[in-house]
Amino acid sequence: DSGVQGADSVATVGVLNGGLIDSENTVISSGISGANQQAGQFTDATVNISGLGSVWSATQSMVVAGGPNALATVSVNNGGVVVVDQLQLATDASSVASVDVDDAMLTVGTLAQVGLNGDADLDVSNASTFSVGGALQLGAQAGANGDLIVRDAGTQLSASSLSVGGQDGLDGSGSVLISNGAQATITDAGSDAVVAIGEGLGATGAVTVTGTGSTLGLF
Repeated sequence: DSGVQGADSVATVGVLNGGLIDSENTVISSGISGANQQAGQFTDATVNISGLGSVWSATQSMVVAGGPNALATVSVNNGGVVVVDQLQLATDASSVASVDVDDAMLTVGTLAQVGLNGDADLDVSNASTFSVGGALQLGAQAGANGDLIVRDAGTQLSASSLSVGGQDGLDGSGSVLISNGAQATITDAGSDAVVAIGEGLGATGAVTVTGTGSTLGLF
């Protein structure tokens, strides 16, 4: 874990210049816990995966901001790569996660949740690729918020389904912005593409496609 437990725990991890981290279940900033915790304490982790050949591979899950008062920032840039089976951002109501993918690649095998219970944003830009082999969910649970920006020519998003704001009847909020020539494709080989916006009672969701060359394809 990075930034695990304790009073105002701060951690920084860099995967640089062709470096490699292999892991199974990974938590980046797991939040405060224990009998001696005090009000206002937090964990704060910053991770930077940068440069061609720089890879963080998690064979099972990667949780970014995964507990009470957990803060986390992840930057993948300049040819860096992150490959995980499941990705969860902001899993606690008081957690905040920010992920930036710039000229890089983020590959998720089965499930990506942006703002599961807390507040999360994911910005994919500058000819990056963000692919999800299964469902992509934004602001899934009650009170959660998840925002996704996909921007710039050459930037690509793909997933088998998309849920924006609320999941299973809950009142989360979410937004997707596709802009400046970016392209998104929601496709499921086994059935029609599924896109749900503001699915739960009281949930809010918005999807915006703007700018020349920006597209959202449903297949």
